[in-house]
Amino acid sequence: MSDEQLNQLYQQHKKRHKTTKVERHLILTKARQAQENHAAKSIDPWRWTLGVSLCAGLLVLFTLVMGEQGWQYGQQQSPMQVQIHSLNDESGLHDDTSRLREKTQAQKAYHYARYQQGQQLLAAHHQQGAVLVSTENGWEFQTCENELLVLTQALVEQMQNLQRFDNSLRNGDRVEIQFDQQGRIVLITASAAQAC
Repeated sequence: MSDEQLNQLYQQHKKRHKTTKVERHLILTKARQAQENHAAKSIDPWRWTLGVSLCAGLLVLFTLVMGEQGWQYGQQQSPMQVQIHSLNDESGLHDDTSRLREKTQAQKAYHYARYQQGQQLLAAHHQQGAVLVSTENGWEFQTCENELLVLTQALVEQMQNLQRFDNSLRNGDRVEIQFDQQGRIVLITASAAQAC
């Protein structure tokens, strides 16, 4: 049988057997359901990516929360060291006291050297020259970098009370402004150096 003969037989069968609306609806509904089931069973890249991301996020969260606790529980506790001293052994007590004194002095010397180094660094890098421009409604200084630094009258008074401000300054005087590491003004003093 050829394709033409099959088509003719199909058309004849179609003319003899008409489908009702209910049957057509039922067939179309089953076809749609089959398509939806097939689509649901197939792997949707968006949903797959979302699922993998969710799993990875939960794994990271679990690692952060439980990893810290597990790490602490997994470590072995080191035994405590207990030293027993005898009151009758005065030579050992004297040795411990002298070692402790030497250690304390060494620590003090180290910290004082660090303090001195910090002061030198602060003075070297946080000091700026300026010229007093005006004393009306607060004080205005013009720095060597042509920046205008304005201090309110309340700040000037507070610095004068703390003796951090030279009271003998006049308009046109050259000053040195010292700043702390946060950029706050620590001290303003007259300077003998030439203006910028």
